[in-house]
Formats: sequence, structure tokens, C-alpha cells
Amino acid sequence: MNAFAICSLIGIIFYVLLFNWELLKIFLIVYGLYTLLTYAYYPFGYKFNTTRKKVGIVTWSQPSSPEIYGHLKIRFSKALAFLQKLNSTSNVHFTPTHLVVKALGDAIAKYPNLNCRIVFGQFVPNEGVDISCLVALDGGSDLTMACYRKVDQKSLYQIAEEASKLVNSSRTGERRKQHGKTNAPFKLLPTCVGGILAEIGSWLSISLGLNLAFLGLEKSPGGVATITNIGMLGGELIYAPMPTVLRISVIFVMHPIKDDIVVENGEMKIDKVLTIAATVDHRFIDGVEALEAQNYVKQMLENPEEHFKF
Repeated sequence: MNAFAICSLIGIIFYVLLFNWELLKIFLIVYGLYTLLTYAYYPFGYKFNTTRKKVGIVTWSQPSSPEIYGHLKIRFSKALAFLQKLNSTSNVHFTPTHLVVKALGDAIAKYPNLNCRIVFGQFVPNEGVDISCLVALDGGSDLTMACYRKVDQKSLYQIAEEASKLVNSSRTGERRKQHGKTNAPFKLLPTCVGGILAEIGSWLSISLGLNLAFLGLEKSPGGVATITNIGMLGGELIYAPMPTVLRISVIFVMHPIKDDIVVENGEMKIDKVLTIAATVDHRFIDGVEALEAQNYVKQMLENPEEHFKF
């Protein structure tokens, strides 16, 4: 709680004690309506909202502080061979990003604490595992989102097939028009007003899950997790901040695939290695669960023949 909120609360207490109780009555009415909305929206929330989760919500605000940072190095030679095999026998082009999208989606399905959003101070499970990827526009001067819905229920082939359509639409098609519609108010309004509109739009389209396409607001455009691939740009180890307006719980940064030293049976070898830097919202998942999910992603990517269904 910041100083302004504390001073406001103290001021209300003194006003009630020195003058009259009307302000307290108004507060109780507003608080009662908020409580009714909470139970009306999610009546059985107590089953999912444990004491530990509630403590987490009141301990931290929006993801400006509760991040967990970690990275994993993945031996990627088998994955590259697997991709080469797929691309030689299919009319759909497969990339390392498609593998990571599918692996992350399956990991989140396995550890469902990650697949939630916060509504009226309550953790609410999402209907499916939606994963988004950042798409560069205009040579990198702008960014938009390509969101894959229900990734855990799709095959790798379906994800790769969908990717081409999503990216093309995001750059030159209908999704590009929607992106322009969404950003239009920010070109004219001052940042203070634009920030308020962004928060309201984010709460309506993501927290409440409303479809506001007529306003240019896609339902949960970032899904529950976001992946950005900086392979073409380089960088040794870069962590992404939590984009609070997207209200996601995980963000992955894929680094360039390059030769690196690995240890196998006590001997050093050179292998192709993909480094992924992860930022996780601690309100949704504990460090132990985050590590287990991370290891699951690593296991899938290092043994693609065993885990990926074509």
C-alpha cells in the first residue's frame, strides 16, 4: 500500500470520528457491492483460492515485483534434426519457435497453477492454454501479438499450419487492421489518458474475458504466456519484463541457437544449444513448480521424437 492510500485511509478514519458516519456508510455500501460482484462472478472461488494464494495477492500488486527469473540451456541437435526431417516430408514449414510454443503449452497444462488470471482479487482458471508470440512490424519499430489458442490440444502440425496464417494476418491482413484500430487512441491522447484506457481495456478483455473486437480489443490477446524470439538479434542472456497490460504469467525469450560446451558422461563436447530465459509471475506459481515446468520443457525439446505428435 503506497503513502497516498495510507494517508487517504487515515483521513477517512479521522473524518468519521470527528464529524459524521455518512462516509463510512458509503464505504460499506461500495465494499458490499464489490463483495457481491466477487461471489456472483466466481461463486466457488474458495476452492481454488487457498490461504497461500490470497496472501500472495495482498503481498504483491500487479506484476511490478513478483517475478521469478531463470534460464535453461537446451541441447538442440536432436530438435534441429527433427525439424529437418519434418520439413523434408511436409508442405508446412516447421521452426524452433513452433517446438517451444507446443512444449510450453504442454508444460502449462501439466502445471495448471500457471494457467490462471486474477479477477476481483481471485485466481480464476483459464478455459484453455493460449500461447502468444511477438511479431515484429515495420522493421521492428512496432510489435503485435499472434496468439495460438488451446495449444495443449493441438498437434505440432496444426500449430505450424496456424502460424503462417497468424503471422501473415498480423503483418498485412485483418489482424494488422485490428492492431491499428487498437493503437489509434494512443496517437492522439496524452500518455496519462492512454494509460488509463489501456488498463480499462486490459481488465475488460483479459481479466473479464470479454470479446470487444468492435473496439479493436481481442479477447486475451497475450494468452497466459508469451514467447519472443531474438535469435536474429543476438544477445547472450536477456530477460524480458512482465508486460503488465497483458496480464500473463510467463514470458519466454528464445536466444540464438549456437555451438556451446556441454558435459556428457564426464567429458566436454560441442553441441548446438538453445538458451531460453524465463520470467514467471510468483503470484501464480512457486519456485519449485516453476523449475519442474522448466525441466519438462527442456525434456520435451531435447527428446522431440518421444514427445511431439506430428
